[in-house]
Amino acid sequence: MRGVFIGGIKAVGSFPEIKPGERLKLTGDYISHPKYGKQFKIESFTIIHPTVTGDIIKYLGSGLVKGIGPSTAEKIVSKFGDKTLEIMDQNIDRLLQIDGIGRIKLKLIKKSWKDQQAIKDTMIFFQSLDLSSGTSLNIYKTYGKDSIKIVQDNPYQLTYDIRGIGFKTADTIARKAGFEEDNPKRIKAGIIYVLNEAANDGHVYLPLDILIEKCFGLLNVDLKDSPNC
Repeated sequence: MRGVFIGGIKAVGSFPEIKPGERLKLTGDYISHPKYGKQFKIESFTIIHPTVTGDIIKYLGSGLVKGIGPSTAEKIVSKFGDKTLEIMDQNIDRLLQIDGIGRIKLKLIKKSWKDQQAIKDTMIFFQSLDLSSGTSLNIYKTYGKDSIKIVQDNPYQLTYDIRGIGFKTADTIARKAGFEEDNPKRIKAGIIYVLNEAANDGHVYLPLDILIEKCFGLLNVDLKDSPNC
């Protein structure tokens, strides 16, 4: 989603579809758009799950969780009240106490709820790395539930798989994740970046000495001396 009206002002940015009953805590800056006037540009956000029973019913019955429609949501909240989401997180098997939920449907609900939690955890993780909500969503759309694992293992993989994420962005993520300057994955990504930049300038190859020089300027690693090269 690209925009939402908050207090009469349009907030713009990328974030997941907002479900009924949810609220968002937004971080960003006010800007003046030449056509649309005053707007709030979103840099990051936090999804605030509902705590009032009426909002919880809307939230669960919105289609968010497969296997739970409006009537089932009412039954669940009638049973567990404002503790419903806590039970969904910590003891979801208690849904078997609800009329109409058997083990087959519970299995479907569990998987769907787990998928929703994975999205939330992924967005929180990427925001801790100071990634924009739009970039975070692009990563999740590419890697799904494996997003955190892939980025922790090799942030430079982003440069190969996701349009709009270049070496410098991946390098910033990697440094925050504790990657050293001479990490082989960083060196490989740096070499590919330098070669791609040369290709974009019309070159079909680079002499080795020039490649080493340009990589040193980018990586601050002398490829001739590095044991990882």
